[in-house]
Amino acid sequence: MKSLLTLLLLLPALAFAQIDPDPDGIGIYFDSEATVTTATAASGETVSAYLIATGMSQTGNIYLWDAFVWTDFEGQDTPYITGTCINAFNTAMNMPGSPGYHFTALAYGGPGLPAEPITILAELSIHVEDSTLPVNLFVGDEAEYWMSGEPPYHVLTPSSGSGEAPVAIINGGAPVATTARALADVKALYR
Repeated sequence: MKSLLTLLLLLPALAFAQIDPDPDGIGIYFDSEATVTTATAASGETVSAYLIATGMSQTGNIYLWDAFVWTDFEGQDTPYITGTCINAFNTAMNMPGSPGYHFTALAYGGPGLPAEPITILAELSIHVEDSTLPVNLFVGDEAEYWMSGEPPYHVLTPSSGSGEAPVAIINGGAPVATTARALADVKALYR
C-alpha cells in the first residue's frame, strides 16, 4: 500500500519532467521547460512557442546553430511561423507568409548561447487560420550546432525521433508520448 501511495505522489512530478530525455534533442514546445507539446488556438490567433535544444551533450557556448521548422497545415490557408533567435542573429532568408522558417543562427559579436540541459534557441510565433484543423509542427533532421572554438558540428535529433513526425501540434493530440516512459521509470524504482 505504501508503494502505491508513493507511486501516486510521484506521478504529478514526472508529468512535468522534460519530454525528450535523449541527448542533443530539438523540439517545439509551448513552455520554456520543454514539457508541453500541444496547444489550442482560435481561428486567426497567433500562438507563442519555443524552439528548444534539450540534453546538450557538449558544454560551453553555442557559436552557430542551424534548423528548419515548418507546418503541415492539412488544408489550412498557410499557417506560418516566424521566430526570433536568442543571443544570435538569423542569417537565413525567410520569405513572408512561408509555412516554414529556416534558422542559421550565428552568435554575431557575442559569446554565444550557453549550452544548458534546456536551451531555448528561438521564440516562435505560429499563426493559425482555422481552429477546426490541426497544425502539425516539424523540425528537420538536418538540425545541428557548433560550439565556440570547436570545428565539428553536432546533430540535433527531433524530439519525435524523425523530421517526418511532428514534434508539436496545435488543435490536435499529443505528438510525443510521455506517459508510458514516465510510468516505466517509476515501476523500475520498485523492482
